Amino acid sequence: MNRGAPIVALLALLNIHCDTRQGSSVQPNLTAQNNELRAKLEAERKKNTLEQQYIEEATKTINSVHDQLMALQPIETTLRGVERDKVESVAISPTQREDMLAAIDAVQQSLQNDMKLLEEFRTRTQNAEGKVAGLEETISKLQAVADAKSKEIAELRESFRQMSETVTSLQQTHVSDQMELEEKSAELRRLTTELTETNAQLYEVRYILGSADGLVLQGVLQETRHFFRRTVALSPNPPLKLFESADSRGLRELPLAAPNTAITLYPPRPNGSYHVVAQSGNVSSLIIDDPATFWQTRFVVIAIDR
Repeated sequence: MNRGAPIVALLALLNIHCDTRQGSSVQPNLTAQNNELRAKLEAERKKNTLEQQYIEEATKTINSVHDQLMALQPIETTLRGVERDKVESVAISPTQREDMLAAIDAVQQSLQNDMKLLEEFRTRTQNAEGKVAGLEETISKLQAVADAKSKEIAELRESFRQMSETVTSLQQTHVSDQMELEEKSAELRRLTTELTETNAQLYEVRYILGSADGLVLQGVLQETRHFFRRTVALSPNPPLKLFESADSRGLRELPLAAPNTAITLYPPRPNGSYHVVAQSGNVSSLIIDDPATFWQTRFVVIAIDR
């Protein structure tokens, strides 16, 4: 009988028993490690998700600040150009000034809101366990730009305010000057009308043509008889409403239905101030050679002798 066989069998039983005990203790350790790893992975996933959301929010705010600054550039360019060229009253209308001021206010309010968000992002970045690479530096730079731009906005508002006051003053002056100009224009029109009327009166002359008998009947001439002698003279108050009116500056010729020498003028005109030219048949024309002398008396009666 082999005595070693029972010992080998016993050792085998002991080994099996030990392996069984070791397997039962390893299994819980693996489960715990697996759970711990899963928890870490979940925490890391949540951290990455929050970090991604944070980056998106910060980027959105940064873009918003950039857009606001870009929106301000046209207004700033216009104001700078107006200030440089000194043509406030022409370059910007009251409506444009109101729109630009509203735009500046909107940009300034948006920048203030975005600056608060940037400060919150910066604080969150500084307090975060794992900082996002480059984001804090970007926020700092943009915040510096926004701060400088806020100062420029304040300067623009002050420049805009002064400019608006200047424009308002210029507009008031323009309105006053316009009113004064309109008053002077009205006065000039009145004086021009008065001058025209005065000139018309100054150069207005009257004349009447007719037979001596007909003019006597009209009261323009008066007749005096001494026995068989007849004398015709100008009436003391001839009815001028019966006379034709004309402007002596343009009156150089009067047509006469009479022969060359068959007319008499009342009052008489000086020799050399006129002459009569025969046309054809019994038609002739009285030509005025010297209007100033001829019209010393502002009316004339031309009696055509038959």
